[in-house]
Amino acid sequence: VPDQVLPPPGVVFSTFADMAASGELWSHLSISLVRVFSGFGIGLAAGLLLGAAMGLSPTVRDYVFPLFKAFSQVPVIGWLPLLMLLVGIDEALKFLLIAKAALVPVARIALGDRTDELVGEVVQQFNARMAKAGVAL
Repeated sequence: VPDQVLPPPGVVFSTFADMAASGELWSHLSISLVRVFSGFGIGLAAGLLLGAAMGLSPTVRDYVFPLFKAFSQVPVIGWLPLLMLLVGIDEALKFLLIAKAALVPVARIALGDRTDELVGEVVQQFNARMAKAGVAL
């Protein structure tokens, strides 16, 4: 494997030490942490509002939940081309992708969606039936 693709561990560690000593590592790390926490904060706030609105109002749930389910089925990386066209390749794109990743699970929890519990119950029932039939999983 060429060194440009996978550098040796010694080169990685020496580069890490050089960047840490020069302060460059900490500036890059702080920028990344601001992106992560800002994007998560946006997703958290939007997810709480959306989940609470759907959980408290049957009318909002009837109108918004099907769209939310469709929105949640598309992975974050699937939204990348559309968001690149809409907002460009700047900081906003990074914030929006992280926010989308946080919004869906937070909204599901705020809504009280029991999908994971129901899937677990189905798996338990399936395993019990297969064990009864003598099939080991």
